[in-house]
Amino acid sequence: MARAQQEKGHRVKVFTLGTADCNEYPFSVGDILYRTFLFEGLEVVEFRYRKTPYGLFYKRIDPNDRSMHRFAMYFLKQDCPDMVHCAYPQPMAAFLQACTEREIPYVVTLTDFNIFCHYATMVDRQGHFCPGCKQGRRCAAVCKTNTVPDFSQRYRYAAELLQKAAAVSVPSEFVASVVHQEFPEVVPYVIPHGIAPEFSFSRGPVNRVKAFAYVGTFSELKGIHMLIAAFRRLSGAYTLELYGTGTDAYERQLKQLAGNDQRVHFRGPVAFKRMPEIYRTHDCIVVPSLWYETYNFVVREAIATGCLVVASQMGAMPEAIQEGKNGFLFKAGDEDALLNALECAARFSGDGFPSRQPSTIEEASKYEAIYRQYVPIK
Repeated sequence: MARAQQEKGHRVKVFTLGTADCNEYPFSVGDILYRTFLFEGLEVVEFRYRKTPYGLFYKRIDPNDRSMHRFAMYFLKQDCPDMVHCAYPQPMAAFLQACTEREIPYVVTLTDFNIFCHYATMVDRQGHFCPGCKQGRRCAAVCKTNTVPDFSQRYRYAAELLQKAAAVSVPSEFVASVVHQEFPEVVPYVIPHGIAPEFSFSRGPVNRVKAFAYVGTFSELKGIHMLIAAFRRLSGAYTLELYGTGTDAYERQLKQLAGNDQRVHFRGPVAFKRMPEIYRTHDCIVVPSLWYETYNFVVREAIATGCLVVASQMGAMPEAIQEGKNGFLFKAGDEDALLNALECAARFSGDGFPSRQPSTIEEASKYEAIYRQYVPIK
């Protein structure tokens, strides 16, 4: 998105949290260290605290963080930006507070639920789907943790951060409904993530599905164990290719579950540049998530290329899938339903592919239109 805005003629600088050793950062502003570099033509400032605050990456929302505030003020005075766009607001609350003080409008994009859920998944400690944080009260009762001393205060800080924003955007109608439920005064723009031009091709009509694949993180919430169990019950000369990695314990569990089924193959992680090849060489991508996916790039990239998709009927994924046309949905967590969806995919033949998805340029144009409401962009 930064590159797309830069190609439109705007000057863009990206700030990102880093995790390298302190001695890798040659500059500092108070307690925050940073380094600068160019990445594919983009100016980047990578920063970290000398001593990382407890819960920085997921738990902590602190608009009164003096170190972050000082760091923000240094760059805001130096660069004088017309607009700040924050796609990871939870650890950047003090940066955005500095924007408010300097009367610099900011836009917030919420790509997950971390602004009100310290797990970011809306799955509670007992493994149940969360009906809502109740202004932090339910979090305190069900998901209490030492890393969040006051859930009500965390919620208030989050609400203030969103209310002060010039605009709040989300990638799907599903996320918009959840955010509005948690923060009734916030009505987000729905701006789907753009799909990269690498996926603007068609692999042709699907005549017979033979090769299934999963691509992504290996974790229990992604449901790979259920996929393997359901696939092993699928009769026929099919293959299941698993691309990704996770904890050693979970990977061992998956391999034990696959047993001696020679149709299941573990391929390890795959680089982004290889993803078009994955969609070209597989007939059906399976996304068996057990949590509320807020968008899911894999689903939309696959659909854009004409790959069939089998996905859980939850979160934002149903928004992209037309049942029986570009994929099949099944009840999340239901192995029998997943098997039925795999069987439907195996019998599928048809054309009408690919299904068009928004491009990164279209996404950039929608954000530029928002910026223009607050900044006279030339």
